[in-house]
Amino acid sequence: RSGQFAGESMVPLPEIGANRQLVSAAAPTEMAVAVDWAALVEHWLEFELPERPAGRLAGLFTDAELSVEEPAMRMLWQARIASRGRGWFARRYATLAGSGEVDTWWRLFLPPNQWLEWREDGVTLLQVLPAHPGHSRIRWLEYRVAGNDPRLRAMAYLAHRLRAIWLAQDIDAMESWQQEPASVRAPTAAVPVAC
Repeated sequence: RSGQFAGESMVPLPEIGANRQLVSAAAPTEMAVAVDWAALVEHWLEFELPERPAGRLAGLFTDAELSVEEPAMRMLWQARIASRGRGWFARRYATLAGSGEVDTWWRLFLPPNQWLEWREDGVTLLQVLPAHPGHSRIRWLEYRVAGNDPRLRAMAYLAHRLRAIWLAQDIDAMESWQQEPASVRAPTAAVPVAC
């Protein structure tokens, strides 16, 4: 939908897909993670909403903008899709996106634990749920634009593959971080992420 958040939001939302229906792009997934849910959210806030895309996001995104809605702390991030992504999936996604009408990727953080991401080809929802101390679950829902447009179907597939790679990197980095003794480990913002 287009417009504003429910209530009195000051952060405008772009149109997700005028007169387009979404269908499931992959089976809903839940992953057990040996990381405290709040630490994982902090990690994502640091690395998934950058004002200057770096690491795995460098080259795939450019002209990033971040808007923060006070006091709810909702965060809307958007960036143009660039053509110099790292890895085959990112470069191919950028090539397909560049031949379409929309070249923007949006991410919305809904505190305390939800991420909504939308692109021309579809929508991703990630929810981090506490399981027990030091452990959480990630619920991942993936939708694509309905229809048989081969470009949009390929983009949805590639976006799903990119998210799978990124989630695996985040989980590995954060589980390693959490296993270190508290007296030795750096804050979550300092956890490096492989590209």
